[in-house]
Amino acid sequence: MPSINVLNPAYGLDIPLTGAPFRNFLITQKQAGTYVQDQMNLGNFTLVLSGRNDWVETTQAARDTGANMAQRDDSKFSGRAGLIYNFDNGIAPYVSYATSYNPIIGLNAQNQLFLPETGKQAEIGVKIAPKGFDGYFTASVFDLKRQNVATTDPTNVLLQNQTGEVTSRGIELEAVANATKELKLIGSFTSYHLFTSKDLDPTLIGKTPTNTPEMLVSGWADYTFRDGPLEGFGFGGGVRYVGSSWADAANTLEVPAVVLGDLAAHYEWRNWRTALNVINLTDKIYVASCASASSCFYGDRRRITASVSYKW
Repeated sequence: MPSINVLNPAYGLDIPLTGAPFRNFLITQKQAGTYVQDQMNLGNFTLVLSGRNDWVETTQAARDTGANMAQRDDSKFSGRAGLIYNFDNGIAPYVSYATSYNPIIGLNAQNQLFLPETGKQAEIGVKIAPKGFDGYFTASVFDLKRQNVATTDPTNVLLQNQTGEVTSRGIELEAVANATKELKLIGSFTSYHLFTSKDLDPTLIGKTPTNTPEMLVSGWADYTFRDGPLEGFGFGGGVRYVGSSWADAANTLEVPAVVLGDLAAHYEWRNWRTALNVINLTDKIYVASCASASSCFYGDRRRITASVSYKW
């Protein structure tokens, strides 16, 4: 590197890179799929069946020479089956099973093409829309297993590897109620038990992956004037609770939970809607997640968004 005269510096010098680039690849992925779904009704029963097949071609080439270094050709079928029974009193229990297929573009820490991520989910729940009540409630429990999940390499936070399998078991609750014609209330609760169920490193089995909180709670209220001089004008506010998560694969460093507040104001006139949304009302500075002890990310500071939309 040429020397620089501090009293008469010359900027813009062409300083060549002497070392080889860390990565200099061109990855191309092509995907095609077919999808079919059928919904059948028999009395109060409704059965939904769907299926999809994907064909994916992924190639890795050297950007400098164009030489083909690796190629993957994958084909995978995924589907979903769901059955619900609608009682006349507004209660509707359901059960569903689904598989998923998600091709991932990128390289692992060993410069190998990522394997596609696959998943299996079983869910049982109930939806309740009581007679004479303007709203509904839902409750569900689920068991989700994801294979080939991309996670941060603990030895180099810029790289990722794929774990064997991650299992997520939990419960979800939601309530939506129009208390009056002007006031709408929404609440939700989600709690997970998230853990690594298969891995080449046996010390990680049973541990929770980084970056993922295991509890989410939110509440929102919105009031909109339906008549009078303020007809069409509305405002709302809510609170979000984001539970703690882990900053390391061994689950020894915890990212604290956080409570955030949001506000909104909106006005509707004919087919027009204008809105002003504020998230993180108090401008709280907090760490949202960590991929490792040395790779953490701040959450959004106060953000104000204005929008105008028109519906045909």
